[in-house]
Amino acid sequence: DDFGAFNKPMNNNSGNTLGNFEAALPIEPTIAKDTEAELSERDKYADFLSLASDSQNQQDNSSKILDACSAELQEGSSFFSKCEQEGVLGEVILSKKGETYKNGLEQICLVGERVCFGCDNVTVAHKDTLNANIQKLKTLLATVDVNLKIQSSQEMVRGAKTPCIICNTSTEQKEPVSLQFMGRAYHASCANLWRNKVDMMLPIP
Repeated sequence: DDFGAFNKPMNNNSGNTLGNFEAALPIEPTIAKDTEAELSERDKYADFLSLASDSQNQQDNSSKILDACSAELQEGSSFFSKCEQEGVLGEVILSKKGETYKNGLEQICLVGERVCFGCDNVTVAHKDTLNANIQKLKTLLATVDVNLKIQSSQEMVRGAKTPCIICNTSTEQKEPVSLQFMGRAYHASCANLWRNKVDMMLPIP
């Protein structure tokens, strides 16, 4: 076991464990081809899709994904705080599971940063909450000389030819995997967080 004696404190009263989070890590989805037949099926399956018909729905989507980001980052901070109190944070971070968990949190930070950068309707409160959670994680990891790697907003692009429907930034910029669904583009990390923590159905404007 990579966590040794600290394995037991990984569990909390809600039943969440480090292992549970692996389901929300970036996936490598099958890239679907855009065909006229697929696009023509949209109305047929409208009842099964999360359709955003107006700006209010788009704002709701931004709020939902940022709420999910903050919830996961808060859980990460809580876990790392317990590790720090037990004096095993460095050991945990250097373990295979710990590194995987940290990488997942970095992806969640990236999704949140992209949404704040790319979407006009994000509230100040959501931005402040996200930034506070990211800063808390950075501070905790800094105690064991570990950096939280997050893409700079200078590397993000708005108004691109193929924007991600969730964060509205380019799907062609520094993303290992992107996918298309019903003629729309998504970052794999954005789509995966949405499906795991918000709704199984991707939003389609």
